[in-house]
Amino acid sequence: MFSHIFLFTKLAWRNIFRNKRRTIITAISMGIGLTSLIFTDALVVGMKEHMVNSATSSFLGEAQIHREGFLETYNVDKVVRNKTELINQLNDFNEVKNFASRTLSYATIASANDVKAVNLVGVDPVSEADLSLFDESTVRGTFFDDHLRWLDLFYNSTGFKKSVQSIFAKNILNEPSNPRDIVIGMNIARELDVDIGSRVVVTVNQADNQGLYQEMFRVSGIFNFHNKEFDNQFILIDIEKSQEILNLNENIHEIAVVFNNSDYANDSTAEFFTLFTQQGNKAQSWISIMPQVQDAFKLVKISITIVAAILFFLVAFGLINTIFMSIFDRIYEFGVLRAVGTRRRDLIRLIIFETGSISLISIAVGVLMSLIICSFFGKIGISYSGVEYQGLILNVIYTRIKLYQYLLYPSLLFLFTLIIGLYPSIYVARISPANAMRKTI
Repeated sequence: MFSHIFLFTKLAWRNIFRNKRRTIITAISMGIGLTSLIFTDALVVGMKEHMVNSATSSFLGEAQIHREGFLETYNVDKVVRNKTELINQLNDFNEVKNFASRTLSYATIASANDVKAVNLVGVDPVSEADLSLFDESTVRGTFFDDHLRWLDLFYNSTGFKKSVQSIFAKNILNEPSNPRDIVIGMNIARELDVDIGSRVVVTVNQADNQGLYQEMFRVSGIFNFHNKEFDNQFILIDIEKSQEILNLNENIHEIAVVFNNSDYANDSTAEFFTLFTQQGNKAQSWISIMPQVQDAFKLVKISITIVAAILFFLVAFGLINTIFMSIFDRIYEFGVLRAVGTRRRDLIRLIIFETGSISLISIAVGVLMSLIICSFFGKIGISYSGVEYQGLILNVIYTRIKLYQYLLYPSLLFLFTLIIGLYPSIYVARISPANAMRKTI
């Protein structure tokens, strides 16, 4: 059996290199198709990682805990239950890397020139700086007080919990951020015509039906996410001040969480989500909070399938054309083989081995080219700066090489070429020896 395989392989390689130029051109064209497919997949994987990171690191976090029904209504009375117990559990939960408590409510912000409806977020500057990108996106002024940033860097290296950081910042350093400081989006600043140091008035609807409440703040920072939702809608104040003006006492509306392993959030049955979904609270992953991102990923998968189908369709035409040209060049030879008693199945095997050999060459070319190209763009990236997709900010996307890309797509190409080779091989097997020896088709 192995001797037959060796013989057919030897004959196939000899035959495909009778016309080296034709074989090389075909193999390169197929290799380019394979390279395109692998590169597209690598770019999509990089884009997915970038979108997930953008969704989770900008503000959302990888999971959130709310009072059940809060996200649907933003009812200021729907506060997280048993806050102290939850925070203690989060501190002890091994999978949790960082978390930040927040208050959320609708509000209006007014300057001497205009008034605008916004989302008011009360944050702890220390824990927020290590979970979201508001501090890094602050382009004018400061994200509350600069000493909090240095404190955060110090605790990143020591591994202390966020609750300890906050206590140390406010009690030991005794340098709390000004409670009347407010950080606003770039577009809000433009609409209200305000700058650093400007005075603005924030109006909120207090909890427990206490009615409207107004407070004056000083603009201490302006952030620019290059994202319409954030830059047009979000204003940030110190969480203790927000609890005061919303009449929340020490209650909060949200706890945003980041895990040690980001893949942990992909499992909706993980212990975290069952442990913290209780007593009227609900723990959700970013996937359930932003389902449109998952829908976008599904759409991308469909797009890759369509691209693969088109590439394989083009490969089929090119390969059939090459094999038939090779057959017509050797039509007399096939006639002689049939005349001396060569079995049909042996001719079928020979053509199949030839198509398989061309496929192997093209796979080698495609794998080598894709490794070079994907490695190159994996280092320098492709800039999508300023592009917003599904509410997410795209910057530089890097291609990501995965093992399955070099197992799945080459295997599919090899199997596909073998299937394509059946048509010309059956044609050869049915050749009339007499007509073939007269070099007629």
